[in-house]
Amino acid sequence: MIKFVRNRASQLLLKESGKNYVVPKNVSSLLIDQGYVQQSSSGVFQLLPLGLRVMDNISNIVHQELAGLGAIRVSLASLSAKAVWQQSKRWEKMGSEMLHIRDRAQRDYCLCPTHEEEMTRMVANVFHSSKQLPISVYQIGSKYRDEARPRGGLLRAKEFLMMDLYTYDATKEAAEKTYERVFQSFHRIFRAIGLPYTVAEAQQGTMGGAYSHEFHYLNEVGEDVVLRCPQCLHAANTDAYHGSIDKCVHCGGELLQQKCIEVGHTFNLGQTYTRPFQLCLSNGDALYMNSYGIGISRLLAAVAHMTHDEKGLVWPTAIAPWKIIILPASDSKIPDAEALYDSLAQTFGANNILLDDRGHKSYGRKIRDAELIGFPFIITVGESYTRDGSFDVLARASNTRYKLKAAQLHTVVSGNFA
Repeated sequence: MIKFVRNRASQLLLKESGKNYVVPKNVSSLLIDQGYVQQSSSGVFQLLPLGLRVMDNISNIVHQELAGLGAIRVSLASLSAKAVWQQSKRWEKMGSEMLHIRDRAQRDYCLCPTHEEEMTRMVANVFHSSKQLPISVYQIGSKYRDEARPRGGLLRAKEFLMMDLYTYDATKEAAEKTYERVFQSFHRIFRAIGLPYTVAEAQQGTMGGAYSHEFHYLNEVGEDVVLRCPQCLHAANTDAYHGSIDKCVHCGGELLQQKCIEVGHTFNLGQTYTRPFQLCLSNGDALYMNSYGIGISRLLAAVAHMTHDEKGLVWPTAIAPWKIIILPASDSKIPDAEALYDSLAQTFGANNILLDDRGHKSYGRKIRDAELIGFPFIITVGESYTRDGSFDVLARASNTRYKLKAAQLHTVVSGNFA
């Protein structure tokens, strides 16, 4: 007896690509064309089912890793009063990027671009003993910036989804140890996503604090530039580099300048926010704070830029909307495709599999859509199954094709399944 509901393409809001569709060079257009996002206005995007599933998968990796750190999940309001930001002296410092709102009572608010102030206020209200330390609190929610020139789709939008984590310790030394612990956790998160990345020293900017690091994907569409030493692997954002841009300050090696997409940032903030919001020990000493962010919606776009090819999108298995799509070559093969779905679901979970049961689509259009959308494994139930019980399998990333019996499918797919 089936104990799960099969995911069916016929029940999704999938976009219809014309038979003469040409894959655009602009990846943001590709994400829109394939039904991941929809643009509402300049810098503002709606998430459609495919895009939401990718972001949920990224978020699940983050949730799992932060749970291992003992971080507590909360959800703070997006609206924040002017007085709060004046207390940290950032109301004016944030400049025109901050989105301001005035209510009917003429009270000023902002749509939060980040939550250092509000999170520190919240923790100050519940902190009563050093025995509670260290404290780690995070959320995944919307942030807002009034970008002068939104561009790159989700790479630079006015509203974006972000994970922001905040940690609080009794001493500077303890905060540095916590910073290193979370720093290593970020490495595990980006390794789990499955693409090569670079970590660079960075400026603190309007955040303040002692030091910070950025996590980047090296890509020409990025707006940041890092200097990388191929000898000692040291890297720094050009804004934060102190020395000649030709020679590495650590080993003297030749530096490479590379454009990149920032997808994560960590800050050692010291007492920048805990002092003004009086988050203190019983002796009056302010706690030491760090903050850390990962751009969840930006990651969706950044990964698409990193992995797409001439056939469309190519998602890493860990974050793909569905890991496996099953294509019946004709309507008569749907019962066999459903039986395969049920079998694979026992190993990989029903929520990782999609059945393309769209009766109005030819098999040729189905496999073209599957390649455009970027499912990691495309399994066809066709004449080979009728003839000898085998399935045609396409591994999207490597473009490798297999002809496998049911018992072999698990081995091949598991080998690439993260």
